[in-house]
Amino acid sequence: MAIRRTPAQTGRVYPLGAIRLYREDLQAIAKAVAELGPLHIAIRSDGLVMDDPADFADLPEKIANVSIIARSKESESRIIVELFYDRAAVTVIEPDTLTSSICVRIQDICSKRTRVLGKPPSVIPKTGFLPSKSDVLTAAVFAGALAIPTWALVNWWGPTISNGPVSVGWLSALVGATALALGLVAAFLRTRIRGATLVNAYEADRPPFWRRHRSEAWLSTVGAVAGAVLGYFINQLL
Repeated sequence: MAIRRTPAQTGRVYPLGAIRLYREDLQAIAKAVAELGPLHIAIRSDGLVMDDPADFADLPEKIANVSIIARSKESESRIIVELFYDRAAVTVIEPDTLTSSICVRIQDICSKRTRVLGKPPSVIPKTGFLPSKSDVLTAAVFAGALAIPTWALVNWWGPTISNGPVSVGWLSALVGATALALGLVAAFLRTRIRGATLVNAYEADRPPFWRRHRSEAWLSTVGAVAGAVLGYFINQLL
């Protein structure tokens, strides 16, 4: 019996970043993948399998670890969409014009649902608690972005502050330490926010927290700023 080597399949992985997807997004991705061939959808969190995008309507609102797969009948081309809590990516096996088009549409859908600090990385990040080098660099840039304007304000108000109980040096050190701490927190959150959060409901029925409380947040911010300015002028008059 002759021994033959099977040809190696070519493939590429496209990270999607940290995303929040709703039912309309899941259905749109499944419909796009189904253009390649028979659809296979697996809900690993509940051990369910289905083959129709409309079946998402029969699932509970909270789902996780969803994979959407299709394989061409005419070739070895495949598309694998993994929407897991710790990673979200599209894998294209034996890419061609059709699979590339589908992949672009999936990326376009997910790009509109990117969470804060969830920009897609160049490669799939490894799971872990420690920030990567790029995350530490992000923290340093974040700290600098806060420290530089704060340093300018401290120098501007320096004469006034120096007459009080807090010196300019101590205040600058406090602001710098706070900025660095915030940067490291942001870097840590980036390592935690990396996969797909799935909400099996329409966005109109489950808007995010910020959208629900946007008007209250703006009113609180404006009120706080106005109160600070008014208090400053009152102290100057007294």
